[in-house]
Amino acid sequence: MGRDGFLSMSGFVRSATAALAATILMPVPASAMPTEAKIDAYVQPYAASKNFAGSIVIEKNGRIVYAKNFGFADAARRIPNSSRTRYHVASLSGQFTMAVAMRLIELGKLRPDMKVSEILPWYPNGDKIEIRHLLTETSGLPDINALPDYIEVLKHHQTARSLVIADKPLRFEPGSRYAGEDHSAYNLLAFIIETVTGRSFADAVRQYVFVPAGMRNSGIDDDYGHGRENQALGYMPVGISGLEPGPPLKWSAKTGNGSAFATAGDEVRWVDAFFGDRIVSAKSRARMLDASQRHAGYGWFKTKSKRFGQNIYYLNGRSPGFASFLVHMPTEDLTVVVLSNIYSSVTTRMGFDLAAIVLGKPYKPMQVKLRKLTPAETRGVAGRFKFGPDFYVPNAKVALEVEKNDLFLRWPDGSRSPMLPMGHDRFRDRTYWVTMELVRGEGGMVRTIRYGRFTGARQLVK
Repeated sequence: MGRDGFLSMSGFVRSATAALAATILMPVPASAMPTEAKIDAYVQPYAASKNFAGSIVIEKNGRIVYAKNFGFADAARRIPNSSRTRYHVASLSGQFTMAVAMRLIELGKLRPDMKVSEILPWYPNGDKIEIRHLLTETSGLPDINALPDYIEVLKHHQTARSLVIADKPLRFEPGSRYAGEDHSAYNLLAFIIETVTGRSFADAVRQYVFVPAGMRNSGIDDDYGHGRENQALGYMPVGISGLEPGPPLKWSAKTGNGSAFATAGDEVRWVDAFFGDRIVSAKSRARMLDASQRHAGYGWFKTKSKRFGQNIYYLNGRSPGFASFLVHMPTEDLTVVVLSNIYSSVTTRMGFDLAAIVLGKPYKPMQVKLRKLTPAETRGVAGRFKFGPDFYVPNAKVALEVEKNDLFLRWPDGSRSPMLPMGHDRFRDRTYWVTMELVRGEGGMVRTIRYGRFTGARQLVK
């Protein structure tokens, strides 16, 4: 579901608002249309339907081939997003944390096999966890985003030290498996970086990443207001077409894993610097991008893409009010950055499709109908459904709810995803951009729902 995805936050969608009149947003670009026009035609429906607002920058062979901005950085004041707009980049922040750690390894201040206890003698299980376990997200630490009090953590100023989990048992033996624990591992790395360098985490990232990469419009949000100028406000989806301001939070609560902000142009500069040996050496980069053991770690997803027929390196993320995505394809020397100040997983789909447009490969335009459902369509839909142990949250029970002829999927934490109609009994989750299909039984009652690759069965009320 993405780096800051399923149920790691609550309250990100609320009650419905009135929907737009029935309109099919399905641009069909002509094959002869110039690439820039194709991209404009592709993005326009996402922006017009308020599923995307932000900045897109695409670089090919060292040249910017597309750079445009959509929607508002501040909707109430009608301030448009621009090339100077700074977005919170969510989990893309972890790439900077990893780069600093690798640079410290190159300088001999850290070692991959160094025990955490060698730096923090007081840390429980520090004699079991090595730096490389944090880098590869195999430390066994519990995920801070999944803790019951995480919402409270977000409400108060934090430090790298206060985010370190020292009172919970490990979930498994360090190094034994990958568990996508980027939040807690990166929090701990941020504090280790402060301890080793004697600098604040923000200063260390500035010294080792932002300055050498030429990222003059990027920084770490520590709640003290640095870099607030030109910073976008975040928004959350409401109903099938509305938006509301994102919930207030202290970004210091995401130190190390989600506290960075940047412009889209600076994200391209970061990729250029990282792959151009200006941040870490080619040897260190090869270690970070080695996909032979697992597809994730060191701040990157890395895979041999069937769609693109080559190795690709990418990352996506979401934090309240924001979503981000970047992908780099060395064989094509192509980088795509999509930053948004609307909380939605659509940026990932958009980013890959934009890469396909530039490379002349197939892609699908947005296919949803922003309309009210008919009484016949809503009949037999409402109810509770249970998914299996392989679901994002094992054995989760979710509810389909109909409100003013709009359909919502209510998650176990109480949040709701607006469902956008795509066709008969087919919907798109506006928050996570996952396809959902309704499977009806006798009498037209929905018996199961197919959410992506998962199936949930109706729970009968006794």
